[in-house]
Amino acid sequence: MQLSEHAPPSSSTVLALGWGKSVRRGWLLEKAVELEAGGIWLWQADRSQSRVPEDVKDSWESQMIAGAKQSLNPWLPELKTLPGGAEELAAHAADFDRAFLLWEGQSPSALLAPPSLGQQGRTLFVVGPEGGFSENEVATLTAAGITPVSLGRRILRWETAALLCLGLDWWHRELHTAMQSAEQRCGETA
Repeated sequence: MQLSEHAPPSSSTVLALGWGKSVRRGWLLEKAVELEAGGIWLWQADRSQSRVPEDVKDSWESQMIAGAKQSLNPWLPELKTLPGGAEELAAHAADFDRAFLLWEGQSPSALLAPPSLGQQGRTLFVVGPEGGFSENEVATLTAAGITPVSLGRRILRWETAALLCLGLDWWHRELHTAMQSAEQRCGETA
């Protein structure tokens, strides 16, 4: 067996998900690994249907490993729970270069825009639970500098919104990498 060394990614996208139904959580954990999420944080929202556990479950890590094997991704996202709710999540906002609150109450004129995606550095996407954010959560998170944005005119389920954000961000990073490779090849032939 040949071992390979992989440099850590130059950018990182963390997905903060309002605690929700377990039926779709495992699927989303696998997809987040496939799309190279740097972290998955499960936070206690006011409208969560139950309490987020204090600790990460072994079964969650197993689901992420399955996603890594499928996609040949050598990196697993940081997985943690934030039982302290929006206040605990807001305390982490300063650790990011960009932070977005996916809020269905935001006007469509503030769409998540491609220039905001796929950039170097750390990006945070905050997704609420089924039922959305409470007014207090929106106030707390926006006061922490998290920018409210919309994904369009439809209200999406939390796993759809999460997957869309990760997919768009991943695609923009892949596009940037392809463009850099093309520029290098052009420079070598000139």
